[in-house]
Amino acid sequence: MTAAAAGLGSEFKLGTNASPIVYTKVAEVLSISGPEISAEEIDVTSLDSTGGFKEYITGLKDGGTVSIEANWIKGNAQQITMRDAVASGATVNLQIVFADSPQTIATFIGKVTSFGMGADPSSQLKASLSVRISGAITWT
Repeated sequence: MTAAAAGLGSEFKLGTNASPIVYTKVAEVLSISGPEISAEEIDVTSLDSTGGFKEYITGLKDGGTVSIEANWIKGNAQQITMRDAVASGATVNLQIVFADSPQTIATFIGKVTSFGMGADPSSQLKASLSVRISGAITWT
């Protein structure tokens, strides 16, 4: 039997700028993509390298981008704050709570780099946004 967990019940949360940070769920999120951590490769191959193989060390790490899609809820404070953060350039505190057991939680800060809305005659109004992670992700 598999030990996999369904994504249903996962949450994307926006945090306050106060201390301690209080996280509130963004309403009606349809999907979350990310984070995706990567690391630079630094080629350190030299004339002393043996066996004809290149050698690498790890450089700077990157938390990547998180994208979400949600039903647009006009009066939702978290959705409005994230939309307005694109224009203001504000840094936001974010948290993803995955629906596994025990829950995996990713906490990070980032810049909302895009916010868009979509309308389709056979679908609900949707909002989509991307957040560029700045700094390390804390996993709990």
